[in-house]
Amino acid sequence: MYSEWAQEERLPALRARYDAHNHVELGWHDGGSRVERQRHIWFADEDRLRVELRDDDGLTREAVRRGVQWAWWDREQGVAQGSLSSREAVDAAPPLLYPMNLEPLGLLAQLILLDAGFGTRAGRAVACATARPRRHLPFVDNITHELEFDAAYGVVLRSATLIRGRHVAVSEAVHVDYDATIDDGKFVLGMDGGDTLSQ
Repeated sequence: MYSEWAQEERLPALRARYDAHNHVELGWHDGGSRVERQRHIWFADEDRLRVELRDDDGLTREAVRRGVQWAWWDREQGVAQGSLSSREAVDAAPPLLYPMNLEPLGLLAQLILLDAGFGTRAGRAVACATARPRRHLPFVDNITHELEFDAAYGVVLRSATLIRGRHVAVSEAVHVDYDATIDDGKFVLGMDGGDTLSQ
């Protein structure tokens, strides 16, 4: 389980204001409110995955993958289902089905990593790194990342995004159990008669 927070508006805006002498002062405004949530991930094997997002009001979004079939539910948008039977279908699938936490190799194509030592997260030994994008991102200067990888499995247990040295998004593992027995019912694709996917 991960505890996460992010600013709703991650990109800072340039703001002008006048001082007492009617001179213009320019500064950055990091608007947007802080959004907090929990991310639960159940991963049995390459063919069975479930991800849930929860906030203070309960379940907000969930996705299940079983083989090439997937189902997705969102509190505001309802239910969608599909198949991963083609490259186009994979590209159209909800990003929730591809947690970055479980696929750290994908980060190497996007980020340049620098060693930042070792530590502990959720009772697990972690290798720490700082990172910056391989390509310049338009309209965003000085974006960096902090990452912690499980030293035994490579799973990302903490990721943080910083803009000009200020944290704007953080995801941290608070509980990890690689040996847990997962009820196969967690990966059921059908509806449970309510508004969410079967549990």
